Amino acid sequence: MRTVLPAALLLLAGLCALVAASLTGVRGPGTYAVVAPPGSRLADAVEIIRAADGRLVRPGRFANIAIARSARPDFAQALRRAGAWAVIDATGQGGCLAPLLERTPS
Repeated sequence: MRTVLPAALLLLAGLCALVAASLTGVRGPGTYAVVAPPGSRLADAVEIIRAADGRLVRPGRFANIAIARSARPDFAQALRRAGAWAVIDATGQGGCLAPLLERTPS
């Protein structure tokens, strides 16, 4: 248990920081990473985006993450009301949110 506890605390701290950023840092229209509940498929994330009057920009690396855009001023709040677990500003659209792409040599 001693070996697992530090990792579990780090995971919990990271999740809390993500939730706090999701609840406080996102305002107004723009592009966001939409995190659907665990176990969701891309279709579930797209349904959340559609219900919030947004459009899919592209899927994320994981099935429950999608990048969405809307000009609606309360888009982030609408995504949360539609069932998104987290709404993260995706202006940079990179990192673990970006889809895996197969690159072929030119």
